[in-house]
Amino acid sequence: METHVPTLKTVQDLEQAIQRYRKSDWSSNTVFALWEAIRNAALAQTPVEQGDDRVPGEDSY
Repeated sequence: METHVPTLKTVQDLEQAIQRYRKSDWSSNTVFALWEAIRNAALAQTPVEQGDDRVPGEDSY
C-alpha cells in the first residue's frame, strides 16, 4: 500500500511535518511519507550552487 507524500510549501508546513514525524508510530507507512516530504522540502529550500564545489574557508589554509 502506497502512502501519499504531502507537499510542504511553507516553513510552518515543514515544522508541523517534523513535529508529526517525531510523534509518529514508527511501524506505520506514514512515517516514511513524512520523512520523504521533509526531505523534499529541505532540498527545495537549499540553494544550489552551480559549478562551485570549493570548501568554505579552504583559501585560509
